[in-house]
Amino acid sequence: MKKQFTFGNIYLTLFHFSFLFISISTLSQPGLLDQTFGTGGKVKISISNCNSECRAMVLQTDGKMVLAGSNYSCSNTRMALIRLNKNGSLDNSFGVGGNVIDTFPGIYVSQAHAVAVQSDGKIIVGGEAQDGTGSDLILVRYNSDGTRDNTFGNSGVVITDLGSTQESCYSLAIQPDGKIITGGHIIQNNKTDALLIRYNTQGAIDSSFGTNGISTISLGSTLWGAIFTIKIQPNGKIVVSGRETGATNNYKFLLMRFNVNGFLDSSFGANGINITSIGDINDTRDMAIQNDGKIIQAGYARFGSDGEYALVRFNNDGTIDNSFGVSGIVTSYFGLVNQGDVICSIKIQQDGKVIACGETTKTSFGDIALVRYKPNGTIDSTFGTNGQVITDILNIDHVYTAALQMDNKVVIAGSGFNGSNNITVAARYNLEPKAGIGKISYASQFYIYPSPAKSSIEISIPEINSEGILYISNALGDIVLENKINLSHSNQIDIKPFQPGFYFVKVEIG
Repeated sequence: MKKQFTFGNIYLTLFHFSFLFISISTLSQPGLLDQTFGTGGKVKISISNCNSECRAMVLQTDGKMVLAGSNYSCSNTRMALIRLNKNGSLDNSFGVGGNVIDTFPGIYVSQAHAVAVQSDGKIIVGGEAQDGTGSDLILVRYNSDGTRDNTFGNSGVVITDLGSTQESCYSLAIQPDGKIITGGHIIQNNKTDALLIRYNTQGAIDSSFGTNGISTISLGSTLWGAIFTIKIQPNGKIVVSGRETGATNNYKFLLMRFNVNGFLDSSFGANGINITSIGDINDTRDMAIQNDGKIIQAGYARFGSDGEYALVRFNNDGTIDNSFGVSGIVTSYFGLVNQGDVICSIKIQQDGKVIACGETTKTSFGDIALVRYKPNGTIDSTFGTNGQVITDILNIDHVYTAALQMDNKVVIAGSGFNGSNNITVAARYNLEPKAGIGKISYASQFYIYPSPAKSSIEISIPEINSEGILYISNALGDIVLENKINLSHSNQIDIKPFQPGFYFVKVEIG
């Protein structure tokens, strides 16, 4: 049971009351950083003082988060995994101190771009590996403790070389029968084609899929293709999202659907393919499927020098859903022109609202940016500030992936520049108000001072030896600060950013 203590109000003067009482309900504004995660809702991870970044993330059933990417600059680029506990701390039961830095014989560069967790808890990682002659697709399977699973491939590793200049895995999905589908691209005959491969549970290519286990989609002699996201529908059909690139690098959204056997589904779009152009240059970074089967692609659209968040929704047959946005398309930006706003990941809540996670250059070189949309594509103004949230973690922040928790929280991960290196960063946000009912409680000693207050306040409840969440809200009821505090000792709260006026102070415990 959660308790919420209401202390009183401040007029940048703080009134000190001699009693403490509980309110009946608790509320936390959607879009606020989750103070129970990391430090102030943020996590910063530096591995051996080297550069690192997270390119993919997956949630385990126990709530732990597996981040996959690379560690580089101190030596050759190496595949890297990190596992976080639910509170954002490193999970010391995984690898060494919560991380795995892997090397492979004959490979001098390895990078992870995709990660998934099997039903048995084993972790599948996909990416690319370079041996000096080219780049090959790599799959690695790890046990739940971060050690390699030697029952998969060769000592836990599968490297696929199709005889071309490059094969890469940017996405992967696990079928209900345990088979693994990878999506990426292949460079052959001086052009890039979209690539799907299916592997059986032991890492061998499944010859019953496509042509000898492989589906290569050529979009034309001057058009290139790549797959960045794979989703498996309940009927087993495979929806993939990626990029079509023309001779002048004018990117377009690429959406395709395959039958279970690995061949294009002719009942979808134009013979299995749908290509969409929104602005001058368009690039999709993620895709999600709603409970009703409709498909949303997300990325960015550039109009001249202005880059904007861009989403397109399709019906289950691949036709554009005109009930979404304007003729099926939504674009939005963060208030400035000549900037780069990019959606990197989208998640769909149970109520159909869409969380777009990405980055913006509105306030600096790059900050994390979230927008929430209603099911019809309009911005949800109840989220953050007019539907938008901007977070600065480090000097330059990049978002590459996101995960939606069952408790209506969203986690984002990527990289940030700390002045010396790029390091792995993550943040977690509350998506819905937290509500609870509590009984009246009383504390004989509590302190909030000074009075009046101009730059900071001190708060403590000596008789309560636990942590709590402090909320400060303005006279309109908007929460302007949410912080995790330890009530058994004094906590200094900076109020310099607040405008003069009345404020309400509350603490939630339990």
